[in-house]
Amino acid sequence: MKTAFSAAAAAAALAVSAVAQDDPDRFEIPDDARATAESVMATALDSDLSFTLLESLTTEIGPRGGGAPPAAGGPGGGGAPHPPPRGAA
Repeated sequence: MKTAFSAAAAAAALAVSAVAQDDPDRFEIPDDARATAESVMATALDSDLSFTLLESLTTEIGPRGGGAPPAAGGPGGGGAPHPPPRGAA
């Protein structure tokens, strides 16, 4: 989980860098932060952690059938119905 967060942080930092290329005075990322982000991104790209997690989910847990309620204790409060969409009566 920590690696995934770090990879997301690195991607966000590089995205800001890409936006900054349009207006160099808008954002300034220190060189050490840029180096850290690039290092974390390279480590994440070389890792097979995401594949391992996906493989585990699909082989050990398997799919949830269409229309099946969420698992107890999972997102959504353990089977609680989703709130109605905004503006629904």
